[in-house]
Amino acid sequence: MANYYANSFVYPRELTRQGNYCFDIGAYADVWCAKDTGTGETVAIKSWRGAGFDTKTHQKFVDCLNRELTIWSGLSHPNVVQFKGVVPDFGHLPALVMPFYQRRSVIKYIRENQPTRILDLAIDVACGLTYLHSLQRPIDHGDLKGSNILVDDDGRALICDFGLNNLVGGADFNFTTANVAGSCRWMAPEVMKPSDTPAVENESGLYTSTKSDVYSFGMTVLEMFTAEKPFAHLHNDAAVILATIGGRRPNRPTAEKAPQLTDEIWEVIESCWAQDPDQRPTMDMVGKWLQSCI
Repeated sequence: MANYYANSFVYPRELTRQGNYCFDIGAYADVWCAKDTGTGETVAIKSWRGAGFDTKTHQKFVDCLNRELTIWSGLSHPNVVQFKGVVPDFGHLPALVMPFYQRRSVIKYIRENQPTRILDLAIDVACGLTYLHSLQRPIDHGDLKGSNILVDDDGRALICDFGLNNLVGGADFNFTTANVAGSCRWMAPEVMKPSDTPAVENESGLYTSTKSDVYSFGMTVLEMFTAEKPFAHLHNDAAVILATIGGRRPNRPTAEKAPQLTDEIWEVIESCWAQDPDQRPTMDMVGKWLQSCI
């Protein structure tokens, strides 16, 4: 299987799985803790969940994965998760190796630690997203939400899983999902109703863009300050989709629910989720506005 990849992608040393159960569960993959037998470093392995593919579909998945990894391996930013390599023989599909973050996702971190400055985490995410959008060939994340943001031992937020919706959302790739709520709660209206946007369809069948990322960022910041998913009062995803397409947004939470959410931060959130994508600010502008809220 290793010959599917450039040598630079295959993790160079042997990894030993730690424990009999996965460390965390994502929407389409399980995250395992493993140890590098050469260095002793603890790493995370993201292993795709679901049935294996036939040979043709498997090769198509590998080709798509290679394209995403070519991009990911060239990135370097303190608020973007580092790509460490691929493990070809960990499960029925090649697994991704990343740094291990004991604190897991930003929402779990906020719930368990109740940090005094949630704004700092939001600024971290804004910096990472600004970096992705500012590259010579801009990268849109396509699925930004709290579960795709990790926190390191220093309390710094890092973006992960950018571009992977191109893999899990592909028509030929059927993965078992544990994401009950779906991503519609963070999804921009033009992504749900693509006829209203000139954005180019990606391999997942979604019309994402840097502008739809800005919308998702606004929803993610709300999620961070409340520690609950957007549109928490709506239990049906269909109702969320109808509300979003119809221009409705979550109400501002009470001070008791989100004590750190100031008027200035709320204004930034509202600007991010404008119905018209052209009316949304760039992530560079959003980051500067949030900095001014400190």
